[in-house]
Amino acid sequence: MSITVDGQWGSWSTGPCSVTCGQGFIYRNRTCDSPPASKNGTECIGSSADALSCTLAGCPVDGQWGSWSIGPCSVTCGQGLINRNRTCDSPPASNNGTYCIGSSTDSLSCNLAGCPVDGQWGSWSTGHCSVTCGHGIRYRNRSCDSPPASNNGTDCIGCSIDSLSCTLARCPKSYRKYGKKAGKL
Repeated sequence: MSITVDGQWGSWSTGPCSVTCGQGFIYRNRTCDSPPASKNGTECIGSSADALSCTLAGCPVDGQWGSWSIGPCSVTCGQGLINRNRTCDSPPASNNGTYCIGSSTDSLSCNLAGCPVDGQWGSWSTGHCSVTCGHGIRYRNRSCDSPPASNNGTDCIGCSIDSLSCTLARCPKSYRKYGKKAGKL
C-alpha cells in the first residue's frame, strides 16, 4: 500500500545583503524537498523565494562645497580685493567619505571708481625782472599739475601767479639822465 506524502519546504538558503552599505535586501530561496510531494500528495504551499530587508553601516558620503559667501571690496575706491568663503556642507563628508577638495577661502579683484586726487602745485617758474637795472618786479607762475585734481579731488589752493620785488645792479648815470630827459618829453 502506498502512502500519500505532501511536500514540505526545506530550509531557506540565505544570501548576502544586496548592498555593501546602507539599506538593501537579502534574497533567499527554498525548495519543496523535505520531503518532496509523492503519490498524489500536495505540493508545498507558499513561495519558494523571499526577500528580507537588511541595514548595514551608512555609506560613505563625500563632502561637497556650498556656495561662496562674498564680502565687500576691501577699498572704497580704486583697485582692491573681495574675500570669499565657503563651507564643506552640501553635503558634509560622513561615514569615512572624503572631505571637500580645494580651498575654503579665495580672493577676487575688485575695481571701483578711481580715488579722488587733490591737485598739487608744481614748481614756480623763474620769471624775469621787469627792469635791466635797479629795482623792479619779478613775475612768476605755477601750474596745478603735480598732480592735477581728478576724480572729484579738490583744486590747488592759492594763486597761480605771484610777484616779488627784484633788485639788479644800479643803473649807470647816463641811463638815469637819459631816463630823466625821456620823462620830460
